[in-house]
Amino acid sequence: ILPKAFDQITRYGCGPDPTYSDRAFESVGLYRSTVMESWVDYGVPQENGNTTGVRWLEITNEDGLGLRILGTDR
Repeated sequence: ILPKAFDQITRYGCGPDPTYSDRAFESVGLYRSTVMESWVDYGVPQENGNTTGVRWLEITNEDGLGLRILGTDR
């Protein structure tokens, strides 16, 4: 569990909207948002804001301190 201050999301992958395997045509790029901006009110919470094809993801605070998660090579 991260502190609430870690609310900045930067990712390199498909987007900018949530994507699933049937939306693999979305542009690959660098996308930034906050945790709250990424929230989509779906009926099944575990499907919230899914993105496919993510190469890496950073979760940081406003000062840029945080962590980076790298995807596996395909």
